[in-house]
Amino acid sequence: MPESTPRTTAARSTAAVVSPRTILIKYGGNAMLDPQLVDGVLAQLVAAHGSGMHVVMVHGGGPYIVQRLEQQGLESRFSAGQRVTGPEEMAVVSMVLCGEVNGRIVSDLLRLGAPAVGLCGRDGNTCIAEPLLTPPGLGQVGVVGRMDPALVKLLLDNGYLPVLAPVSPGPDGSDYNINADMFAGSLAAALGVDEYLVLTDVDGLYRNWPDRDSLVQGITADELEGMLADGISGGMIPKLRGCIAALRSGARSARIINGTRPEALQAALAGSPTGTVIREKQ
Repeated sequence: MPESTPRTTAARSTAAVVSPRTILIKYGGNAMLDPQLVDGVLAQLVAAHGSGMHVVMVHGGGPYIVQRLEQQGLESRFSAGQRVTGPEEMAVVSMVLCGEVNGRIVSDLLRLGAPAVGLCGRDGNTCIAEPLLTPPGLGQVGVVGRMDPALVKLLLDNGYLPVLAPVSPGPDGSDYNINADMFAGSLAAALGVDEYLVLTDVDGLYRNWPDRDSLVQGITADELEGMLADGISGGMIPKLRGCIAALRSGARSARIINGTRPEALQAALAGSPTGTVIREKQ
């Protein structure tokens, strides 16, 4: 009997399911720091992949970048919420995200049984960055200029689980650090995913944080734009903007869930109510 490969597995899955459900997971925050949580999250993604879903992951790694910068004697500096990234800092960011964090996630997924492939924006020209010019002086901080999902689609169609770091080349060929939430939202849009899942450290979006009773269970992209205009602050802003970007350009739905609660991810993957669901229209 011929050996089963990701390609033959994909062929069988395609025969059984004409249009596999495609999900993109943005992974970051405290869910990345606890080894038990990491294994719990990745095991569920392996199970989803094994069930025939097309699974893509985009990851951040801010805490690891801070740690490595400190070890190198480099101070973490921020301007308007963006990490100031000179050439020395960019070398560290690339090493941490594309090498250490990406490599660790891919190794863990392989150990758990999924044929994971590690990528960054440079691979296959998946993403071309544009320098972020405002505020001035950010250095090699970028935004998504162009997203080409061809390589990611090729991997998905052949049974692989792509894992992407958001480091991407600019027009001059230099690497740029793109916010992982915005990178993930743009890729979710380009792929036209069925669901874009954002793993955070809270149960979803709250109208009046920290009032736990103000959790928003469902909201449209227009309503979310209004909430942002009314003054949502902090680290949730790029996550919400990434969700809006995904929905405006092709993703069918986005959901913000608590990545530190394994049952939340399990419910989201099963299509059950959990977290905050965002749609273009109700």
